[in-house]
Amino acid sequence: MDTHMNDDDLLTPAELSAIEAEVQKEIDKEEKAKAKEKVKKELTARARRERGLAEPLEEIIIDLPDSADKILVNNFAYMQGLTYTVKGSVGAMLRETMQRAWSHQAELEGRSKDFFRRERGTRMSMRTGAVSGAPFLKA
Repeated sequence: MDTHMNDDDLLTPAELSAIEAEVQKEIDKEEKAKAKEKVKKELTARARRERGLAEPLEEIIIDLPDSADKILVNNFAYMQGLTYTVKGSVGAMLRETMQRAWSHQAELEGRSKDFFRRERGTRMSMRTGAVSGAPFLKA
């Protein structure tokens, strides 16, 4: 017969309930601290963008010819037809990559390099860098 008592046997049901309540409060406190930290990071990032201290974000739709299904950047795949929220500089690089893919497709088909740009009505201002008619959305 085992005469060894475990800790639960030494404590009354009321004491065990009090400990359980204390544990739940500690867990709630930890979760609340994590949630506050997450919200603080999001608000800080937004404030930096609004003050011009960080790069603005934008949404971009990946639009590639049939011969391509993704753009791979630093081992991250931007998949055809999906929308991503990215930094402005990443958006510019993705748009250039898509434009080059379409120019290459036009070349393979024996068309002028800007054939698909004309078909889609994509325009870029050399003065401001603004793009119109391209497959992306500003955030």
